[in-house]
Amino acid sequence: VLRLDTPVQAYLPRPLPEYPDYKDLAGDERYRQITLRMLLSHTVGFHNLRVLNKGRITLNFDPGSRYAYSGEGIRLMQLLVEPVTQKPMQELMRERVFRRFDMNRTSMIWEPRFESDYANGYDEGGRSLGPQRRNRADAAGSMQTSLADFARFIEGVAKGDGLRPHTRALMLSPQIRIRTRTQFPSLTTELTDRNDEIRLSYGLGWGLFWTPAGKAFFKEGHDDGWQHYTIVFDDRGIGIVIMANSSNAEGIFQELMDVTIRNVYTPFEWEGYVPYDRR
Repeated sequence: VLRLDTPVQAYLPRPLPEYPDYKDLAGDERYRQITLRMLLSHTVGFHNLRVLNKGRITLNFDPGSRYAYSGEGIRLMQLLVEPVTQKPMQELMRERVFRRFDMNRTSMIWEPRFESDYANGYDEGGRSLGPQRRNRADAAGSMQTSLADFARFIEGVAKGDGLRPHTRALMLSPQIRIRTRTQFPSLTTELTDRNDEIRLSYGLGWGLFWTPAGKAFFKEGHDDGWQHYTIVFDDRGIGIVIMANSSNAEGIFQELMDVTIRNVYTPFEWEGYVPYDRR
């Protein structure tokens, strides 16, 4: 239905800049180069979020030429996938992902049944921020889930449940090498060779690196009051899911991974994870 290297524009009934959220791309013909592969590998050239660019969407480099994490790229995927599949994101995720992995406490929007059992997010000072009652499905980060549900999903990805071997191999194959000193701010141009030894890369939706313990794939999550990280060492068949309701949580990630699964390979400086005892 969708091909990784077919320009996104080929699937849309009208030019991308004619959609209100993308009107700022008018006059920049590079939008016609954007493909699904670029969106999934975070090489499209957008800011991470438009709020960081005064609410505007702009291409900050030639699409496909370098890595820069972009939630806005994932949102563009949603704009494309919903009309092509003729299903809203909430329904699509429920049918294709949540039901497959018995994720019964997971939704792309807040549901009334969650009101009886949820976690509060807490800021750096320990003040409660409450839950995020999102009422619109946002592919870039509206999912509400539980630790048990998300752990089942990660286990499913590790095993390749429901995926053809070729599809899983493609998803976890490097699409772009990453040589920026840090991941955020996403458009940083400061480079380093520090992570060359682990071949830090991005696949299709997953970060990748290689170590003496074999290949690893990972994904992080970060918002006010919420900090998460998951990593799986593919060859060893071992991984960890960390989900925390605190803006201070990343300070314990390095020690937690070392103690539990002997993971000392995650590029913590690139991730911006400053250990709690060094703050």
